[in-house]
Amino acid sequence: MKLKAQTYIIVAVLILFCINAVYAVNGPFLISGRIGGDTVKIAKVLNTQDKIKMVHRPSESLIRIETEYPAAQPLTAEIINMIGVSCKKTNFRVNTTLDYNLKPGVYFVLVYLNKQRVSSSKIVVSQ
Repeated sequence: MKLKAQTYIIVAVLILFCINAVYAVNGPFLISGRIGGDTVKIAKVLNTQDKIKMVHRPSESLIRIETEYPAAQPLTAEIINMIGVSCKKTNFRVNTTLDYNLKPGVYFVLVYLNKQRVSSSKIVVSQ
């Protein structure tokens, strides 16, 4: 009887952890839409008009990140899995394309400017 109650508590804690992780990654500033079969995500940085656009096709292992930041701004892109483990981290300064080798699943792409997250997008890998 005790084992069953402990199992329910562990499952409840894991569900709450996953909900908090998804909210922390997606945040309240996310706007999303679809253009020609590609997933496009645009995130605003607080009250500024700076934008980051990510284009990803689930059947491909590429993510295109387009920015409106000046070329001198150091940016970092990070791909994390559903449990928060970093799968790939890349520094870049202008528009870039990330090539990745990930197992099929759901991942998050985070973009940082000066160590502050300015964008987050969810991607699905279906290879």
